Amino acid sequence: MLKLNLPVFLGLLLVHSWNAVAGIAEAETRTWVATISVQKYDHLSEPMQLQFCDNDAQGFVERMRTSKQMAANQVIEFRSDAFLGSQRPTKASIEQELPAFLAKPNESDTVYVFVSMHGLQIPQLVQEGGSGTYLLPSDFNPDELKETTIDIQWLRDALQAGRART
Repeated sequence: MLKLNLPVFLGLLLVHSWNAVAGIAEAETRTWVATISVQKYDHLSEPMQLQFCDNDAQGFVERMRTSKQMAANQVIEFRSDAFLGSQRPTKASIEQELPAFLAKPNESDTVYVFVSMHGLQIPQLVQEGGSGTYLLPSDFNPDELKETTIDIQWLRDALQAGRART
């Protein structure tokens, strides 16, 4: 069995925007926010659970909503507590819903992706074509590494596939 020493990606924030390159005025842009926070894991013991990830993500969304004019459909939240319309941050829900959400913004829009969860470097998966760095969704299972992690490259590719660009 693999012994896990889990580092934490707290507040990994990815921003994609074409605005600076295209010279588009701030007033013409919209802001989109995706948050993925996991503090409760289905297959990890209590000492491995995280605290405050959902609160951090919720605070980020609230801050963005007060500083930007954002419609409800411009936010997607994946949270352990599945609070008020948010979705559980399982591998399946993230991989299904996030790309569809990221396809909505226009080239002039800015997209913020806030991630607060465990991450793991798995060198043996590099040999199988992975990046070696993985996000751990709520249904992560240490006995099924490849099947229950999200390659960080997948997240980068999902951002690049959207119309908002850096």
